[in-house]
Amino acid sequence: IKRVVSTSIVEIEHLNRDYREKLPASRVKKVKGDMTLAEAKKLAARDDEEFLVEEILKYQTDEEGDPKFLVKWFGWPTEDSSWEYPDTLK
Repeated sequence: IKRVVSTSIVEIEHLNRDYREKLPASRVKKVKGDMTLAEAKKLAARDDEEFLVEEILKYQTDEEGDPKFLVKWFGWPTEDSSWEYPDTLK
């Protein structure tokens, strides 16, 4: 976060891109634990379509017996968790 614009808006500076962006403060999530600047830049450099798994909430098999996992995504609320097959996860 570069600066707080108002009680509901913050301005962020992207770590690996040369621009700033204003966002609703409600979209900013605190990261649990400590992270070095190098680790933060590495995380920010990931492709926008990649997300980090925070936790596997449940396991089950589909109708064909294939395994799938209910994934809690890092930095996203639990209600955004999704069922994923192992081949879609790294």
